[in-house]
Amino acid sequence: PQKWRVCNSNTVVRSTEHLDSPHVRILSEGEIVESVGPPFTLPSGVVRVEITHPSSAAYPEPIGWVTQDASAAGGPRYLEPGPQAVQATSRQRPSFGGWRPRGAYRPPLRPRTAGYSNISWRPTVA
Repeated sequence: PQKWRVCNSNTVVRSTEHLDSPHVRILSEGEIVESVGPPFTLPSGVVRVEITHPSSAAYPEPIGWVTQDASAAGGPRYLEPGPQAVQATSRQRPSFGGWRPRGAYRPPLRPRTAGYSNISWRPTVA
């Protein structure tokens, strides 16, 4: 899902894609929401998207529709692309031309056996 940052304070979330539907919630500037489907363009050119909100009790179910961009109808943009998930990149190791330097030789570790290596023996005089 695409993440969006609200860039206009008091952005209204409505129950359907139509601008005259009842409002569900008000979003503040800087909030992050996720679109749950493709954008829907009204005949006036206003682009609307169905969203879900991470703080909603119904998450990940949609909470309503919000205007993404109303610039075609002379209005503002309400949503801008938000932070995306970080993709793990595979780092390539440097090539040493078939030869790789090794560290100093270390003998393999041997498991310790039960012994008395820390006791010093003194003969007793009888």
